[in-house]
Amino acid sequence: MKEDNVKAFLNSHKETLPKDGFNTRLFNTLDCLPQPRPAKNRSSLIIGVFSGIGFLLFVLLGGYSALLNGLSSMDQVFVNIHALSPDVLTACIMLGLAFIALIRFAVRSYNQ
Repeated sequence: MKEDNVKAFLNSHKETLPKDGFNTRLFNTLDCLPQPRPAKNRSSLIIGVFSGIGFLLFVLLGGYSALLNGLSSMDQVFVNIHALSPDVLTACIMLGLAFIALIRFAVRSYNQ
């Protein structure tokens, strides 16, 4: 019996909208909302800060001498694979990353 009363109440107080009434009300409401602000691009700041930190750590921890020692003994790797020491491996990785960065820079400069 309660369900019949609820159905009768809802049917008697039912509001009908014109065919396009819902869409009109919805878009009127959306027009009042503020536009989202575009996100700021802070990638150059982040890259700069972390590059500075990496370079500072490289200088303070003597990475330059280890890199030069690794580059000078890199030819021994082709003769004897057991000559692959951590400083030679580090030099190979740094040289590869430098080439990748150089190629990426060249491609981006060419495409602009």
